[in-house]
Amino acid sequence: MFTSFDKAIVAFLGAIVFFASTFTGLSLDFISQEILQALAAVLTPILVYFVPNRPKKVTDENDKKNDDKNPE
Repeated sequence: MFTSFDKAIVAFLGAIVFFASTFTGLSLDFISQEILQALAAVLTPILVYFVPNRPKKVTDENDKKNDDKNPE
């Protein structure tokens, strides 16, 4: 995605939604506070799972090690 902290950002936003609904008494007309808390608790780990990990950068040193192991 964009940064190396994408999974942490998703988890943090899920925690904010959960705590905001718990401590501020946030209630919407179409959903109750309990349902909102349950959705935040269920969807946060699912979203964290689906956010891709940042791929490792390959350095020249790693390339040299791989070339030594697999000579052509």
